[in-house]
Amino acid sequence: KYYYRGIIMVISFIGASANVNAASGNLTVTPPATQTNDIMILAVTSHDNVAISLPAGWTIYQEANNTAAMRASLAWKRAVGAEAAFVVTHAAGDGIVANVVVYRGCIDTGSPINISTLTSNASSSTCTANSITTTATGCMILFTMHDSDNGSSSAQSATDPATFVEEFDNTSTSGLDEAVSGADNLQSAQGATGNATGSLSLGPDVNSGGLT
Repeated sequence: KYYYRGIIMVISFIGASANVNAASGNLTVTPPATQTNDIMILAVTSHDNVAISLPAGWTIYQEANNTAAMRASLAWKRAVGAEAAFVVTHAAGDGIVANVVVYRGCIDTGSPINISTLTSNASSSTCTANSITTTATGCMILFTMHDSDNGSSSAQSATDPATFVEEFDNTSTSGLDEAVSGADNLQSAQGATGNATGSLSLGPDVNSGGLT
């Protein structure tokens, strides 16, 4: 928790979108119910190296190819009331999956992203995201796992937070297979999270890990 304008603020998880996927092309994502100043985080995996684009208001803050077989993207948007479904533009390419999570109690001006990283890993059944060092108290840490196969994710952990709660696990057999998952927890104190790791049920495959 932290104090903002004299009010104790605690960031809380509100909900995650339904799993969506496509064998190629664009993808429509419907966020859970939002209120003004809620923060939406979008996590995307595609089995190609085709860059995505998003509607006005979205900011892509991490993206990387991990060979031609996988691209991972992370983006955020501040909600303006109840947000409607939106399109992830993905010109042609192969299979794509995406989910949105919503958080409440974040700062209500400026970027809510204190720090982030996206780590591209060699073929493995373990997904790793390199440690981030937060500079604010009460950060919600989101660990996203992006897989070039459709393996499910589990056993997410780091130093702080020591455990994560999985909020979505989107495994798709569309196209050449791909997956994305997200797990979160509040950090106990500002500072280093330590590397985050999680298990992938299939593989080994090239994968990427994001910490936000």
